[in-house]
Amino acid sequence: MSKTFIEQETKIYTPPEWLEQKAIWLSFPHNKIHLSSSLPDQPGKDGLSLMKEFFWNFIDIVLNYQDIKLLFDNEAMLMENMDKISSFAEKPFKLIALVIPNNDIWIRDFGPIFAIDKETQKKIVVDFAFNAWGEKFPPWDKDNVLPAKIAEREGLMLKSYDKFLEGGAIDYSHKAYLLTTRQCVLNENRNKNFTEKDFEELLFTALGIKKVIWLDKGIANDHTDGHVDNTARFIDDKRVVLSYTENPESPNYDISKENYASLSAYEDLEIIKLPLPEPEGYLQKALAYSYANFVFLNGAIIVPIYNCKQDKEALDILQKLFPDRKVIGFDSSLVIQQGGSLHCMSKQEFL
Repeated sequence: MSKTFIEQETKIYTPPEWLEQKAIWLSFPHNKIHLSSSLPDQPGKDGLSLMKEFFWNFIDIVLNYQDIKLLFDNEAMLMENMDKISSFAEKPFKLIALVIPNNDIWIRDFGPIFAIDKETQKKIVVDFAFNAWGEKFPPWDKDNVLPAKIAEREGLMLKSYDKFLEGGAIDYSHKAYLLTTRQCVLNENRNKNFTEKDFEELLFTALGIKKVIWLDKGIANDHTDGHVDNTARFIDDKRVVLSYTENPESPNYDISKENYASLSAYEDLEIIKLPLPEPEGYLQKALAYSYANFVFLNGAIIVPIYNCKQDKEALDILQKLFPDRKVIGFDSSLVIQQGGSLHCMSKQEFL
């Protein structure tokens, strides 16, 4: 376990998610390979159509709090959805539709990381290589170059790195602390022979991270190989919420206790246990249910919920932690069947 804090001054500052945001970026569902098949809970229904409806419902909520930049894979797809886009014209904030080619909805992982170059004091785009979670879900060619396309469109400097790293694999604070899991970022299907030191040096240079807090594993049944945004999240510089269960039958029983012990070694952090969802049949479905996959908005937090008894407890905990934000539960039983949730499919851009 590395507890080293790098005293050297960084050249990059990466704002945490809880600061004021300019917009949320989304990538509209269109992947017929991964999204079109019937979902287990909706037999006989087209998964892609269901995901589109899910996205529009999510967009309707977000536009009460801030702008959205919504990406379409091509011009024809944009034109097909113009009536729906126009229907949001009276919302408090803007839905900005853009055509930038992409493969899938999981923009958290392949999208740009917005940061600040301290020397110029200008916003930049940081770009890591993307290989669809260890080459599990081809194709990913468009997604791998999407940050560069966004940087070009927005007129921002691009800083690219050839190491594989997904946005959901890291979570960081204003103090330049970062949470991650060895299971994911040191996985041989990302960067072979990559060490903790290699990772820490990369993140110091690329994102200005001064301390990496290592967890061994993420929650069970996560095909991303243990993304930390399902497992533990900073909510400010001193507090971390941790997915946790007291149920010995849960596949996360040992994992959550090990992660709690790892985080407890950092005396400057307070760890808040967030229950893990246990919807009906969760053991058989073997999905990565988690309330930690919430999304920060200006004045609100949207939390994935799963129609189970733990929903209310999780929402109550988060509302107490965020008295100045509205905590909104959003049924994510559909999207979790595709392998991710709300945080996975969104990417914040700071003001």
